[in-house]
Amino acid sequence: MPRMHPTLLSVCPISDFEDSSVDILIDPQTRQWNVEMVEGLFHEEEAELIKQIPLSSVASEDILYWPYSSNGVYSSKSGYQFLKMEEELMDRAHDSVVDDDSQVWKRLWSMNTPQKVKTLLWRACREALPTKCSLFRRKISEEDLCVRCRAATENSLHALWSCTELDLVWGDPELWSFRNEVQFLSFKELLSWIIKHTQLLELFAVTVWSIWNQRNRVRLNQPADAIHQIAYLSKKWLAEYQARQEKKSGIGVVIRDTRGLVIASCSKVVHQVLSVSDIEALAAAWALSFASDVGVRRAILEGDSLTVISDLREDGKVLALYGLLLEDVKVLSLHFEELRYSHTKREGNSLAHGLARYALSIPDLLVWMEDVPPQFYSVLQTDLPSFS
Repeated sequence: MPRMHPTLLSVCPISDFEDSSVDILIDPQTRQWNVEMVEGLFHEEEAELIKQIPLSSVASEDILYWPYSSNGVYSSKSGYQFLKMEEELMDRAHDSVVDDDSQVWKRLWSMNTPQKVKTLLWRACREALPTKCSLFRRKISEEDLCVRCRAATENSLHALWSCTELDLVWGDPELWSFRNEVQFLSFKELLSWIIKHTQLLELFAVTVWSIWNQRNRVRLNQPADAIHQIAYLSKKWLAEYQARQEKKSGIGVVIRDTRGLVIASCSKVVHQVLSVSDIEALAAAWALSFASDVGVRRAILEGDSLTVISDLREDGKVLALYGLLLEDVKVLSLHFEELRYSHTKREGNSLAHGLARYALSIPDLLVWMEDVPPQFYSVLQTDLPSFS
């Protein structure tokens, strides 16, 4: 099963199926999961996990891959990270039994946010983040001053909440007025107060993750959002994430000529929750199918997933969950006289991403010939100079 623990089914659904293979759960005509059979045979949680596994449109041989790395190949680093995650899972189980604040942990782990956000909050509560205070205590750093304000000791509470440099992030008086009214001694105390007195836990959690991520990117001289953008971007990210939890993903495709003018565009909803790599691979396959239907025979397939584009350029099989979807792309590529693959940065693919987000609000598929939806005209115009 595509989960950390347990990876095996909790129980064989029916004894008569003990020697059966997975292909009996796949509709041979549509190459999609037989939803009625899956839901009838498995527990609800396991059925949902199965339905989220992407399927290719052609039958393929089984392959073994390491699910804890992006390319499906085992490495010492990914093995170490897996063991660290196991250790943290054991610690969480221990916390849930012996900690007086078990309700805090229960609420934290049940948040409708990405797993990395939950893990960050849990580590912040345990003062397990590599703040300057923590590094100084372990004699890794020579000082414990905050990397932002340089005026106070940087523990989790200061780095994520009380630092004066974060006033722009927590400045909305309708949401965070208590920041100046209630004093907290630790991040865990702050989290407990928010759980008990507000309905803002998930927004708080995503904002905290964004603050920590931005801090680290700035410290490492990597591209980072401006601090005044964090509040807005956190709200947007949370809204998009929770929309995806409706068991839907979106695909957006734009076909242009050499001058940048639109030949056709489309938004398509996918009734599965897929990972980023899975949806990028599925979008690549749909883009080629759509372009072939429109009559395009020479094309450059452009995407912002460097991993997917790099894998499409390779001849061998891809040892990752989305590898089967890339086989579909390679089959569809035979319909073209000339086809190349090109990687672009996320900001260079904003129109397609807008169409993908729009897909979450439609029943199935919308197509525009020589046009895009009116709300994306400004994005289209912004892109045109890059074709000149």
